Amino acid sequence: MKDNELISPTTESEWAAYHRIRESVLWEARGMIGFYDSSHPDEYKENNYPKLLVYKTRPVGVVRVDLDTASRIAGFRRVAILADEQRKGFGRDLMKQSEEFALCHGCSHLHANVSPDAIGFYEKIGYELDPDHPLNDPKNPRMKKEIQTNQ
Repeated sequence: MKDNELISPTTESEWAAYHRIRESVLWEARGMIGFYDSSHPDEYKENNYPKLLVYKTRPVGVVRVDLDTASRIAGFRRVAILADEQRKGFGRDLMKQSEEFALCHGCSHLHANVSPDAIGFYEKIGYELDPDHPLNDPKNPRMKKEIQTNQ
């Protein structure tokens, strides 16, 4: 087994870790206390895949991979690494495994709307800004990446 494994939460404790990481990193750390909704319907839509990055036995990061296999597009939503685990390579590994998951499902067009302070990270892993896309949001710029498939 690898030290870092991207899993789909199935147990109560895995779901709790998934939501705890999202809430603390993406809401509370940004001053939005009490706004996180762990039962938001998007989390449970068909073709939306919540993922939890586990280092050894400790959950350290999250992402939701939204797949549109008809158009071969994968969107990475709410990417987050625990504050005390950032800058240790977990984000890079989480994205690599998320991209592999998308590719295994036939998706080669990737995108994410990211925090402005994360643009540099995404550029380092091969993404580029997509300012002309209709879903671009200047507060959370859209990044895109194309990956090669064997199809």
